[in-house]
Amino acid sequence: MLLINDMDLDMAYDKKTPKEARIAYFKEFAERINADNRCFNRLKNRLEDSIKLAIKRVEWNYKTAIPMYNPRQKKGSLLLPLALLDESHVDLAMVVQRHASGAYQEETILSLDYAYSNSRLITRPDSDWLKVESIVKDSHEAVDDYEDDEEEDY
Repeated sequence: MLLINDMDLDMAYDKKTPKEARIAYFKEFAERINADNRCFNRLKNRLEDSIKLAIKRVEWNYKTAIPMYNPRQKKGSLLLPLALLDESHVDLAMVVQRHASGAYQEETILSLDYAYSNSRLITRPDSDWLKVESIVKDSHEAVDDYEDDEEEDY
């Protein structure tokens, strides 16, 4: 795990960690990625490949794009699956917005649990990639992996 200022990634995501410390961690993290061209290019290429795969999945099956409502903006968007680590497993959801020109533009990226709760504002998601069962399973696996790592440290 990458340590920056005596903080690792789990601590940076922990809401108990002071906001200023979390912001400083991610700024330094971004600087380190930008300073390492090889790392930056690998991340960029993986994200681009994941977006291309998401678009292909929507072309194969329109139900892959899940409608979502954003009450703050009072706009509807679509959620697309992003498989970053393994093409057979969705890790995140990309929010895309349709513009007046008819083109879609990426707005942000959401965790699967957040994407699921936002999509539920419209309807129950009817897709093969955004299911409550897989979200719960993934969160339990993450907790199990974390507990296994802690046991190995002792």
